[in-house]
Amino acid sequence: MRWIRYAAVLSLLVLVAGCGDSKDRAAEAEKIKQDLTAGFDVMFGKDKLKIVGYDKLEVVPDGDSYKATLSGIRIMPNEPDGPKVGDVTFNVEPKDADKYAISNLMLPSGVDIALAEGEGKARLEFGSQQFSGVWSKTYAGFLDSDAAYKNVTLTSDQGVKFAIGEATLKQTSSEKSAGIYDQTGNFALKDVKVETPEGSATIATINSSGDAKGANLADLAKFRDQFNAVMAASVEEKPVDPAVVEALKKMKAFFKDYVSKTEMNSIVFKDTSGQEAFKMDKVTIDGGWIGFDQPKSKFDIDMRFVGISAPSAAAMPEMAMFGQFIPSKFGVGVTIEDVPSAELWSAFLTMLTTQQGDPMVMEQAAGEAGTQIVQAAQTAGSTIKLNGWEYDSQGIKLNLGGSVKADASAMMGAIASLKLDLVGFDTILGLAQMLGGGDPSTTAPLEMLKQLSNRTTNAEGQPLDSFAIELANTGDVTVNGKPYNPMAMPAE
Repeated sequence: MRWIRYAAVLSLLVLVAGCGDSKDRAAEAEKIKQDLTAGFDVMFGKDKLKIVGYDKLEVVPDGDSYKATLSGIRIMPNEPDGPKVGDVTFNVEPKDADKYAISNLMLPSGVDIALAEGEGKARLEFGSQQFSGVWSKTYAGFLDSDAAYKNVTLTSDQGVKFAIGEATLKQTSSEKSAGIYDQTGNFALKDVKVETPEGSATIATINSSGDAKGANLADLAKFRDQFNAVMAASVEEKPVDPAVVEALKKMKAFFKDYVSKTEMNSIVFKDTSGQEAFKMDKVTIDGGWIGFDQPKSKFDIDMRFVGISAPSAAAMPEMAMFGQFIPSKFGVGVTIEDVPSAELWSAFLTMLTTQQGDPMVMEQAAGEAGTQIVQAAQTAGSTIKLNGWEYDSQGIKLNLGGSVKADASAMMGAIASLKLDLVGFDTILGLAQMLGGGDPSTTAPLEMLKQLSNRTTNAEGQPLDSFAIELANTGDVTVNGKPYNPMAMPAE
């Protein structure tokens, strides 16, 4: 019967091994629970600043990973009508001492949201959903994420419906040195629709991307803690702890470079009859901040609106005189060079740490911060460049470019050089004369500009007025080399 004894010993060893594994797994589940709980306190806020509340968190072994369940989630839990989301489940698996892999995160398929008193409720529904990512307990946030939601709808009792055919989000982080990351993110929406009793709106696609270089997540986590302390003091109408103020003032910028691009296509608004009231073929918004961690940095933004039309408005009799000014395209671009980064950051922190409950103190702080920024800009020689400003309509066509440079030695605090090309000057002048009721003082600046214009014709044979505008160090303004005083009356 020796084999029976062998079998018994083997069974005992298997049982002991199994019990040991169960104990280790239970201990790891408890550690995951503690890490997540601490992270949620940061992500969701605490006490009066809490934006997401929940009843409890459970973490249990589930195959090779662990299953976490957040029960009784509620948005704005301090508000009596805060939406009740319900339960959220996801799988979590340790990757290393700091990171957890999150997968299969599932929100409830439907959530009821209470609206203002007397307005009923709304319901949020998901056709399908998928979310996974890598979460860091050190930074209490996701370093990587990959999400996709389809057929998302929000419907209210008031007859408003918001729908998204598909929403996707992807984010990746690459650690370059301790706490310093390069991060990229891409966000996209398809088939966005809004229906209301007053009309509807649709957007075919929205695509947005962001690229951050040298993001200091370690300092950002510290800033978040201090910022929460400031907000908590504001909510409780208490002075900010001086230690918090000092900690904030010692902080530096959290990133080196950031560049973003956004594009929206086929934007259409319709009235209740289904007629197009407004349309744009494309909108692009590109921007960036380069070298924000340096003494001087560069900020850039460019917005373009193409294929604009407003057929319903143009058909209205009361819009007859203004319809010719509805642009088919419009664009502005601004670059600010030699931005005094440190002084700008310091002014922001000064405003942040000002006692929020006292309007007079806040107004004074805003004035001091504004003066600080202007003086720093003049010392740094900051320059604002206007890039490709354009306005193209039936009645007028405008192109503007140039620069304004801050200069402490200048009479007006700056010097400027602008170039304006304008088609439709006579149309603008005629409209100003009509709206001014014949009062010469209302059109005097335009009359003087007309006298100073260099008038030629464009390729279509239309009158083209060109203006080279200069603001000198002395404060004098010239147009095409001739003195210009907008307060003076034109010569008879």
